[in-house]
Amino acid sequence: MPFSRPVSAYMTSELDMVGTAATLDEVALLLERRRISAVPLVGPDGAITGVVSRSDLLRAGRIQAGRGRGVAALVLPDRPAASLVTRAPVVCEEDTPLREAARVMVAEAVHRVFVVRGRRPIGVLSTFDLTTAVRDLRIAVPLGEIMSAPVTTIDVGAPISAAAALLVDTGVTSVVAVDWDWPIGMLGQSEVLASRDLPPETRVDDVMDPAVVCLPARTAVHHAAALATGLGVRRVLASSEREMVGIVGGLDFARLVARLA
Repeated sequence: MPFSRPVSAYMTSELDMVGTAATLDEVALLLERRRISAVPLVGPDGAITGVVSRSDLLRAGRIQAGRGRGVAALVLPDRPAASLVTRAPVVCEEDTPLREAARVMVAEAVHRVFVVRGRRPIGVLSTFDLTTAVRDLRIAVPLGEIMSAPVTTIDVGAPISAAAALLVDTGVTSVVAVDWDWPIGMLGQSEVLASRDLPPETRVDDVMDPAVVCLPARTAVHHAAALATGLGVRRVLASSEREMVGIVGGLDFARLVARLA
């Protein structure tokens, strides 16, 4: 049966964690330095008590527009990261099948589940790990069958304050930077948080990630997964007749894994 292997076969065991007293700035710096999207909060006994993600930080931050000396695009409040925790952490055990972990991600609309032994986190399984599993099993479903549409875009000349507001308002984790309606980069939560101290009027093309993978919608999804994992990108654009028609991100791969179980 597809995706019956346990999460331990694909999870990342080197896990960053923070205590419940960590501040939002400390969490933001850790996420940026380690290039991760979320971190578990643990109590004195090592048990997981919550999770803080980039999405949480963006929602908590104050987006600032306009100009002025010392004005930053995004200001994080001076408070403990634990104050953002509003629900129980999404966890699974190490012998949980990949398909079940994928179902949990889809149901909870999260991009990772933390793997626990008892209540102590020992690893994390992300949607990027599920992308790797799709590659390994050579799933031949067409890219267009699992893509999300329409694609959320922003002009390369727009200010990053507008991009930050767009991410918060739409709930997406990344937008496509376009020039004359053609994709030339990606601007995600990581780029916005890393640029939060820059002036609000800083242009999108000054901070975006120029790495873009765009494939025909008929491409087998395992080829897209191979490119994504090989290049370290988390989203693949789908095109038809030279037009961008959709995007495949981590949760799209998770839906595929859950569906093929």
